[in-house]
Amino acid sequence: ATVADLAFSARFALPLLRADFVHALVAYFDVTFSCCHKPVVMQTAPHCKPTHWKQTVFYLTQPLVASLGDAITGEIAARPNAANRRDLEI
Repeated sequence: ATVADLAFSARFALPLLRADFVHALVAYFDVTFSCCHKPVVMQTAPHCKPTHWKQTVFYLTQPLVASLGDAITGEIAARPNAANRRDLEI
């Protein structure tokens, strides 16, 4: 991976498994540090062992009314923050 890889966009589709209200979306990631003598995989999913990296919650302005079989679709985009290279603008 390179610094250029930090700027990306991706479409997503989240199938809904029950009828309910959706108040937020939660994002998490897996990362592999493979350029070392012993590769390390770090996972930030809610069901994984906690790390110093957490999940990100995107609260919705208005809740969505979801039905079984519906899907939430959209696009997410990220780019490095101009003022702090360790931050991402999402």
